Amino acid sequence: MLNSHPASQNLSIYEQVADRIREEIVRGILTEGDRLPSTRQLAATLGVSRLTVHKAYQMLADEGIVIGQLGSGTFVAPLRHRETSRKFLSSFTEKGPLPDFEEVCRRSQILSFATHVPDLQLIDLSEFYAEQLRISQADSWNAFLPCWEGEPRLRDLFVRLFGLVGHVTERDRVLVRSWTSPSDTFLKYSTEPGDQILMDEPSFLLRSHYLKAFGLSAVGFYSPRDSADHLAEMLERESIRAVMISPYFGSGVGVCWEREQIRVLAEYCRRYDVPVFMGVSFGLLSFAELPQILSDFDGVEVWAALACPTILSPAISACALSVPASMVEEVSGAYIGNESMSQIGQLALASYLTSSLKDHLNKSRKEYLDRGVMLYQALRSALGVEFRVIRPTGGYGLVVEMPKAVDSAELFRAGLEANVAFMPGAFLCAESRNYDLVRFSFGSVRMNEIERGAERSARVLRRAVGLN
Repeated sequence: MLNSHPASQNLSIYEQVADRIREEIVRGILTEGDRLPSTRQLAATLGVSRLTVHKAYQMLADEGIVIGQLGSGTFVAPLRHRETSRKFLSSFTEKGPLPDFEEVCRRSQILSFATHVPDLQLIDLSEFYAEQLRISQADSWNAFLPCWEGEPRLRDLFVRLFGLVGHVTERDRVLVRSWTSPSDTFLKYSTEPGDQILMDEPSFLLRSHYLKAFGLSAVGFYSPRDSADHLAEMLERESIRAVMISPYFGSGVGVCWEREQIRVLAEYCRRYDVPVFMGVSFGLLSFAELPQILSDFDGVEVWAALACPTILSPAISACALSVPASMVEEVSGAYIGNESMSQIGQLALASYLTSSLKDHLNKSRKEYLDRGVMLYQALRSALGVEFRVIRPTGGYGLVVEMPKAVDSAELFRAGLEANVAFMPGAFLCAESRNYDLVRFSFGSVRMNEIERGAERSARVLRRAVGLN
């Protein structure tokens, strides 16, 4: 099957085939000297014509990625792996989200501050796996049985966690879903193709590509720079029909919406019956004001999604979605397209969260706070007074404000050339007046790597704005 990512739909079939092969080389599935399938074999596997595969092989040969040997076949060429990785990663600027971004960076010794990926070495899953084993030995018949709405014990736990951040809900309204499914569910039941969706920034490129798969378009709002009056004017001008926000960038930079901005948004949603999807990343920030923020949306259809980013890993893909009471009957039992965890997995997760959540969050908060302080100090020292570094109040990311806006694609590629990755300007924000911003996420960057990464990044940023 060819790449089903929304961004790939704009590519021709042979370009999609070439992309797939290029990605397998970058990820190490195919290595130097490996023989590629014959055009006949690959065409049959992918369900495309031999001519399509031939054109893909020719494209890769022109790039020097493969070598055709007459009578022998097509082989992966001797390559400097880092160069191939840079080419793969730089396609982000045109395609948006890329699978295995962090994995490719690690394989190529590229320090990545680019994506909000938690440090999996901080996540001790031994108790989770042990509990799964215990449950499966006692009741093995349902080891792989999915639990679509969510295991009742886990749903009850998420009800309590919602309560901690000020959102009152009940078990019948809580659905346990995989990582992206809560927003998928909201969009399926709350939007129509052609709608304009208000989304807060940063990470605008990632989100706008995501919305295109639903036939929607995004309008961006950046709360630290945009006033409440600007927001009110934007809402009316763009005829916003749904809202997806995170009042606290819990896994990001700790930037909060102002209360007046929230009140303007809530009033607009009440007046025009506009639904709101509100994301909360539990655990890394103080949510002292969140109950008041949520109370401002009384009378608005609010879909609340709760995730625990510091304890999630590829082994645990579970988020909770609190559905508005009026939508429970329509949404419950509906298949959205993302599998839920097995019943045993959900039971084990409930046990893990109950027994280990507090200790784990305390450990994660301290570690990410230490990393944030170190990166803040290292960037301030290396960048100089021409740049403003916005210190995080939580989460695992911060923002650098450059003295002027530069070409985001060029800056991104320049970073990769210096063996560092970060997210600049146009990929974060919808409006060009915010293209002077660069986000650094340090969730997966270790303490002993931060100073080196800051120095590399500073050289790239200073050169980009004409400073030595």
